[in-house]
Amino acid sequence: RFSFKSDAIHHYGYNTLLFPDTSLDIRGKDIKQSYIRTGLDIRYLSTYSDSSHLNYDLLFSYNNFIDKHNNFENQLILDLGLNKRFEEKIFGIDLGITYNHTSKSIDSSSTTLLSASPYFSKKSADYEFQVGGSIYASTGNQKNVYLYPNASLKFNLVERIFVPYVGIYGDAMLVTYN
Repeated sequence: RFSFKSDAIHHYGYNTLLFPDTSLDIRGKDIKQSYIRTGLDIRYLSTYSDSSHLNYDLLFSYNNFIDKHNNFENQLILDLGLNKRFEEKIFGIDLGITYNHTSKSIDSSSTTLLSASPYFSKKSADYEFQVGGSIYASTGNQKNVYLYPNASLKFNLVERIFVPYVGIYGDAMLVTYN
């Protein structure tokens, strides 16, 4: 999948406290902010339903942001999901790497976010539950490690009509322009 978006925003108004004694001659081109976003996603996955195969889901993503002042951001994402079915039980892990590089005018360092989320789930005709956790490690200006629990439960009160769901999930993500 390829994406492209070109857009512009006009920033109206200015802080009169910064320029109290001057009359500014502001034109449309002075308050216009133009930017372009492009992206590419490539995904390769399997959908085996029997227990003799290992399922995989591989995603490569590249995103680019650039504005008229040559500020830019490049982002690379590589995600891999693996799971194996044993009758009605599923064991799996999701792994990810997100690399974010920006121009020096936006941020002084690049950032990488590593993630691993192992899980176990069981499904029957009446219910489905999943338990696991997520660990995230970030690099760059702020080096941190985050741990989050993941759990969910679904059960059929009226099959396919009323299926209550409860869950708790934690997540960490990079804040980007994309």
